[in-house]
Amino acid sequence: MKKFWNTYKKWIIGLIVIVAVLYFVFGRSGKNDDTNSQTVVAQKGTLEEVVNITGRVKPSQEVNLSFERGGVVRSVNTVVGDVVQKGRVLASVSNGDAQGSLQEAQAGLDSARATLDQLKRGARDEEKRIKQTAVESAKQDLANSYSNTPDTLRNVYTNASDAVRVKLSALFDGRAGSGYKLTFASCDSQSEIDATNLRLDVDTSLKNILSVSDTLNTSDQSAVDAVLKNTVTELQKIDQFVRRTNDMLSVSCALSNRNLDAFRQSVTLAKGPLNAALSEISTKQNAIASQKLLVQRAENDLAITLSGTDEDKIRAQEAAVKQAQARVTQSYASISQTIIVAPFTGRITKVDAKLGQFAGASTPQIVMISDGAFEIEAKIPEVDVSRVKINNTASVWIEAFGKDTLFEAVVTKIDPAETVSDGVSTYKATLQFVEKDARIKSGMTANVDIVTSKKENTVSVPARAVQTGDKGRFVTVQKNDATEEVIIKQGTLGKNGEREITSGLVGGEVIVLPIKK
Repeated sequence: MKKFWNTYKKWIIGLIVIVAVLYFVFGRSGKNDDTNSQTVVAQKGTLEEVVNITGRVKPSQEVNLSFERGGVVRSVNTVVGDVVQKGRVLASVSNGDAQGSLQEAQAGLDSARATLDQLKRGARDEEKRIKQTAVESAKQDLANSYSNTPDTLRNVYTNASDAVRVKLSALFDGRAGSGYKLTFASCDSQSEIDATNLRLDVDTSLKNILSVSDTLNTSDQSAVDAVLKNTVTELQKIDQFVRRTNDMLSVSCALSNRNLDAFRQSVTLAKGPLNAALSEISTKQNAIASQKLLVQRAENDLAITLSGTDEDKIRAQEAAVKQAQARVTQSYASISQTIIVAPFTGRITKVDAKLGQFAGASTPQIVMISDGAFEIEAKIPEVDVSRVKINNTASVWIEAFGKDTLFEAVVTKIDPAETVSDGVSTYKATLQFVEKDARIKSGMTANVDIVTSKKENTVSVPARAVQTGDKGRFVTVQKNDATEEVIIKQGTLGKNGEREITSGLVGGEVIVLPIKK
């Protein structure tokens, strides 16, 4: 029994050993075979080297539009989302003055052209008589303007006298021969002295205005011009007197005295007739000046008519036409400062201009972008920028659509100056999409593979197939049932992770990939 047990025990131990050996030989080797059996074929073809960057989609054109001249917004002709054509007026501010200047300049141009045509055509006797009549009529109108100047002076005297001797009579006591004093106590002695002295001077000014109105020879136009000018000076003295009197009553110590309220009211009332006098004399001077211009123009027209077709005069008038045209051009330029015009065909993305609101000069009012034309703006790391060139092609996938949707782009610009962020230098690059695509929107994130080089008939293997040993870099090549480590030299890394093999392989070899750990 004991002998049987010993024999049985040996068989059991032997069986366990055999099972263990079989496990280590076949079980483990079978598992390794699954891993070691991963092979690829060394490819021969085109290898593309790429630089991977990430950027942002932006319009190829984006502008902030503003008025060159501020003003109240008169019209807004667009809304957000509009597609507008180049040259369309988008908004405008009030420009009545500029429009008036344009009309005046256009009239001047028309007149200059008409005169030039007349010079070239030559004048007829009838035209000469008409021009002569126009001169005489203009001179008569001017003489009429001068002839009623005494009436104007008497009206001026009446208003000025009313302001001083009626409206302000309660404030002063005295007469021209003996001087004047205030009828109330002033708290400002210097103002009192100034006001009383000026009151005495005002009597002289009124006397001068009245005396000249009775003795003026209106046929002496130069004398009339001088009288009108002197009358303005006398009125300015009276105005200074009224202002100084008002200052005397407006100092803080006087304002607290309610008993002076009536005097302050008198000063206010005096300003009415005085302003009327100033206005009337100014109107008369302007009317005479305008009539003189009409006389001068009529005389010029007559002189041109009588001069015939002298070539020098024609050339001079041609220059006058050019000057008039320049004024028209300048007027159009002034109007253009009050409108916003679309500089290109595109889409409106922002409108801040509101009807009736004031829009300041150079303040952005409308933003527009190019319609459908987008580009990518990205930063190239310093280590890669030397490999990227203008016109390099690129493959782009946008995160909104996923990696399976690819777009083509081309590098159009690389900034020569670096941008430093957190101590790292990068260079801004711009890529243009090859084709328009309605799905692309501004602000989308774009992942870009820029093809920096392309090599034909190049042998390549997956980068992880290349290993490093004592003799250098090698790949494991399967030959029949055996494997061999082949020393290789590698080149650039392709866009899909493939490594260029410059020597050691010819293509078509079966490469065993290393075991993944």
